[in-house]
Amino acid sequence: MNKKYIEDQYHLALLDFKTAQNEGEQWEARKTMARLERIAMQEYGFAYADQLHERELSQSKVN
Repeated sequence: MNKKYIEDQYHLALLDFKTAQNEGEQWEARKTMARLERIAMQEYGFAYADQLHERELSQSKVN
């Protein structure tokens, strides 16, 4: 997976989490985010995974 794909999918998972109708849907979105973070760590290192997480959370607070 390339970085752009991971970033796009992570963003979509965060949107899914924010628009979830119940805890089950939130849990599925969290699992997707965790899977993408794990892939980011394995492919590009811990620093990139941290940046991905921080960037999405900071953008979600603005929106």
